[in-house]
Amino acid sequence: MNDSLRYLELNPFHRQYHHGEMTFAMVYQYSENFILPISHDEVVHGKGSMITKIPGDDWQQFASLRAFYSYMWSFPGKQLVFMGQEFGQRHEFDESVSLEWFVADLWGHGGLKRLFRDLNKIYKENPALW
Repeated sequence: MNDSLRYLELNPFHRQYHHGEMTFAMVYQYSENFILPISHDEVVHGKGSMITKIPGDDWQQFASLRAFYSYMWSFPGKQLVFMGQEFGQRHEFDESVSLEWFVADLWGHGGLKRLFRDLNKIYKENPALW
């Protein structure tokens, strides 16, 4: 996932020169069983939340994050996200503070939450993705 996260953090204009970072995992996706996680280590200790890693305004950040998660869910295997990623929490994870559930239905955040609902449904209905 580190390759994919580096790609996601790039300005969208420059991503065209780094597609290999997103596609590298495809080299071994059918020869191994694996879990595709976005670890808690990626959203703590000053690294920021998933959405704040992405350059651009709110619209661009949510669009890039929806595309990233859709890409991730299309990979064979098991996907795993960490607390708050399913609705686009803006603050990095802190075990001493509650998740920002109050934003889950706001513009952008609600769309991301619905995307996860839809992706999980598609995943469940398509054994080829398991």
